[in-house]
Amino acid sequence: MKTKIPFFGLVILFSFWSVNLSAQPLQITIHKQPPHLPHFDNFDDVIGDVFISVVNTSNVEVEYNLKIHATGPNGLVLDKENFLDVPLTIAANSARNFTGEDWDGSGANITEDDVLPESERQFLRLNRVFREGEYCICLTAIVPDHPEQELSIPTDGCDCFAISYSDAPVIEI
Repeated sequence: MKTKIPFFGLVILFSFWSVNLSAQPLQITIHKQPPHLPHFDNFDDVIGDVFISVVNTSNVEVEYNLKIHATGPNGLVLDKENFLDVPLTIAANSARNFTGEDWDGSGANITEDDVLPESERQFLRLNRVFREGEYCICLTAIVPDHPEQELSIPTDGCDCFAISYSDAPVIEI
């Protein structure tokens, strides 16, 4: 009888572990491709340089949207839930990669209006340039109609990079 108790304990422990894993079936990896240029016409230019990999570790197809959280110098924060116009679907036990070309026309509806504080929003609108400094972009997969339900671990889908203004080349004759 003593050997059955540890066995059942392991079964129960494994059951809780499995339930926890199935709660967040997607894994997201993000990478902002260099060069990290400070100038932009709109946020589509910024998103176009981002490479994203989404892996579905579950045995079922998953419908998801993305939540973005970005930070930068001077307290810049950008938070947007359901930032794609149309949710995406990924097949069971599969991976999907997105490059800059995939984001063109994808309906990624991020604008300067999503940037806080107001001083940073105005700086971006007037200058069409990001400030020098360290930026971090994080993406989290979420349930489209319930953005509070996360399908991936938020800290896994992050990439940080620096933007700096380069000096103009000096041509000596």
